[in-house]
Amino acid sequence: MFEERLSYEEFQDRFSTEKDCMDYLYQAKWPHGFFCPECGHSHAYVITTRNHPLYQCASCHHQTSLTVGTILESTRTDLRKWFIAFYLVSTPKSISAMKLMDIIRVTYKTAWTILHKIRHAISTEDASCPLSGSVFVNKNIHGRIRGIDSLEKLETLYVGASLDKEGEPKHLKIKLLNDKIDPTLTMPIGITRLIRMNFLKEHVVPHPAYLDFEYGYKVFPKGVFKLFSEAKTWIYKTFNGLCHKRMQPYLDEVCFRINMKLNEEPIFANLVELCMRTRMAPFKHSI
Repeated sequence: MFEERLSYEEFQDRFSTEKDCMDYLYQAKWPHGFFCPECGHSHAYVITTRNHPLYQCASCHHQTSLTVGTILESTRTDLRKWFIAFYLVSTPKSISAMKLMDIIRVTYKTAWTILHKIRHAISTEDASCPLSGSVFVNKNIHGRIRGIDSLEKLETLYVGASLDKEGEPKHLKIKLLNDKIDPTLTMPIGITRLIRMNFLKEHVVPHPAYLDFEYGYKVFPKGVFKLFSEAKTWIYKTFNGLCHKRMQPYLDEVCFRINMKLNEEPIFANLVELCMRTRMAPFKHSI
């Protein structure tokens, strides 16, 4: 469907029209052909009286579109501009809202919203993929990232990874968690134990084959430490000056990029596909 290594100019030629983008979105949303979200029927009539076609189910007559139920739902921004954003997020350097604004010629608010929705899709996908197998987790107390406001005293970075048989990482997660005791607990519990429980509940399968939960900076497996250093460098160079309160979507983005690379998966294709299956509450102002 798409050559990952297209240059920016080649990419623009490949997706030079709205139809090119719609054809690609159709394949991303319905890789095995149309599927009615109401009754599951596999045939539809195409209504082309709008900018974006409607698909009316031949069985129940339910009407849907390519963008319904996706992060692009109700968008007023050209699909070509969305695709440029997809492409730029898929590149090694990614893109900031300020730069995207200039490239696709939209307002800063629109550029920021596009990237916010893309990162929402990435974070949603991350939440649905817990670590499994042989799992390593480190409470990286000294994991400061240059260019980002200092973390609050009670917030720390937790780095987790699924490891293969050779101890090399195959899936990475970096989470910014709050080291606070839950006031609803009826019995005392240590902060470290509580955070361990919360991280395992949210980011690790119930019964991993092996679990190593460490708390020191020097106990990283070499491969995990290398990836964590790569992630910190990427965030600093791409988004110098991030506020820690908004850091988690960017941590999820860099982990998505790293995980695609670890598993030799095409970033652009996977990014578009997850954006097409992620539903997002509509913004007050559509873009």
